[in-house]
Amino acid sequence: MLSMKKQKATLLLYFMKPLPQTSRIQRFRSLLPKSRPHRLKLPLIKVCQTLDSLFDIAMAYFHENQLEKAFGYFLRFVDAAVDKLPKHPNYNDITAEYKEKTCRQTIRAIKLAEKLKSKILNSYFSHHLKNGINNVE
Repeated sequence: MLSMKKQKATLLLYFMKPLPQTSRIQRFRSLLPKSRPHRLKLPLIKVCQTLDSLFDIAMAYFHENQLEKAFGYFLRFVDAAVDKLPKHPNYNDITAEYKEKTCRQTIRAIKLAEKLKSKILNSYFSHHLKNGINNVE
């Protein structure tokens, strides 16, 4: 078995070898399809159900006083409601009542997320001060 230094040296030599120009181009072309964003073709009803469940889970964690988890789910909900939902091809098929409900939930989620953020930061800073840790970035 090779020692750790020899393994590192072997890897460095392997990666430092110049590749022929054609193989670099071919490798780049093979990576392009992998880097393109994938579009999930979820039905609109599934997207709406996911939004509702994200908000419900966030509220459950909020009421259980699990601040970090609630904050994460509120962020996911807001991202999906503000960024993903309007880009859905069938977005215009959503009823006005559901859009209004989602808008109210989004505003509430943003307000709660801001409060949770300040509570989480305060708890982290108080934990650091209590334990005598000076390097808080």
